[in-house]
Amino acid sequence: MKVFTAGLLLYLMAYPAFSQQISNVRATADSAFVTILYDLQGTIEGQLFTVELYGSHNEYNSPLLYVTGEVGNKIKAGKNKKMVWQTRELNNFEGDITFDVRAELAFSPFAVKSPGKTSGYKRGKTYQIEWAGGLTSDKVNVELYRNDVKISSITSTANKGKHSWNVPDKSKPGGNYQLRVSSEANPDNFSLSRKFSIRRRIPLLAKVLPFALVGAGAYIILNQDSGPPPPPQKILLPEPDVPQ
Repeated sequence: MKVFTAGLLLYLMAYPAFSQQISNVRATADSAFVTILYDLQGTIEGQLFTVELYGSHNEYNSPLLYVTGEVGNKIKAGKNKKMVWQTRELNNFEGDITFDVRAELAFSPFAVKSPGKTSGYKRGKTYQIEWAGGLTSDKVNVELYRNDVKISSITSTANKGKHSWNVPDKSKPGGNYQLRVSSEANPDNFSLSRKFSIRRRIPLLAKVLPFALVGAGAYIILNQDSGPPPPPQKILLPEPDVPQ
């Protein structure tokens, strides 16, 4: 897009490395100001970006300074974002100039995706923990909680969005468990999973039942070895006294 103002021929462009966040860039200009509108796209609610305006006059080496509006730090995603650049910053420049609006992800809240609606995890089994958010440079802590109390640390790993978790055999069966995913550098950025339960690999009834059957079998065998039960014995009771 071309914009003519005060001896400058202005172009707007989307730099490939940042084009996934910035789109629909357009501008209007007069002799003193260039007003730029843009759409800023996020992937998770609550993300914050650092937005800057660059120019080709210095080969995009540093951002322009005389810019106000929705530019700088902590810019939320949305449509029709607006920034205004003052042309007096380049009073001595003549010729063509290309503008580039860039956005870099500065903050992304975590969101645990799995465990989800599963009814329970079995001890000794391996399950996939999945999450979204955080920065690519983040180191992520994954921890096990129950009733809002930390039970154990599961891992501290690079932010790859997933981790294979082997449920410890000694975990106490029951409900109200949660997984907590957080940034090691920014512990306030965390997310808790849905509540879930941990179950025995073999239900307790299935463990007890074979022993009960063995006990019953032993009782039958013992009775069989002792032979048939003796016949009932007849017991004579004395006759009651008859009143005279």
